[in-house]
Amino acid sequence: MNSLSFLRYCILLLAFGALPNWSVSQVYVDLFVGAHPQFLNDGGASTHINGAIGYQGKPGLGCGVSIGGMSVLSVSTTRSFSTLGVQYRWIGSQRHKCFAKAEFGTLFDASYTTDGPYLYEYQSGFNPYFRLYSGYRLGRFTVSLNYTQITPFSENILAYDITAGDFLPTGDIRQRDQHDLQLSIGFMLDNFRPVKKIR
Repeated sequence: MNSLSFLRYCILLLAFGALPNWSVSQVYVDLFVGAHPQFLNDGGASTHINGAIGYQGKPGLGCGVSIGGMSVLSVSTTRSFSTLGVQYRWIGSQRHKCFAKAEFGTLFDASYTTDGPYLYEYQSGFNPYFRLYSGYRLGRFTVSLNYTQITPFSENILAYDITAGDFLPTGDIRQRDQHDLQLSIGFMLDNFRPVKKIR
């Protein structure tokens, strides 16, 4: 299954799940930006941006489609990932201030750059990832923690050839993965604004 086919299944799943009680006021849009400074090894940081649109039928049941990008930066390397997935969204039913999201999908692109004499070419396909969010709403704004797990995927290894003056395939393949915990800020647009406590 390629990324385009996966996107079609996501859209169909979202559409059929929303048809029974569709209400424009319950459509949600989320945007999260996260970061995690890394002080070990050669330092650097990981960052990500993730946007989603979906349908919140009731506080405890929402589903949507998400797209995002994640980068892990250090002194000598840069690792980047592009993701596409579906998500389950929960909002606290009493005051709507707490929320959680579980997301599952596939990479549709990845890259790895380094100072060394090699290039790494992403092998496209269904390469799963998982992401969990847990946070608190301050009006429309949010503060949360998110954990991302990208399962192992394959890359072709290319080496620089002096004679050709270009990177050529070596015939070798490597696998890598990624996991990270980040602090995120963002906003949520939906009909479930946080409710003030009644005294």
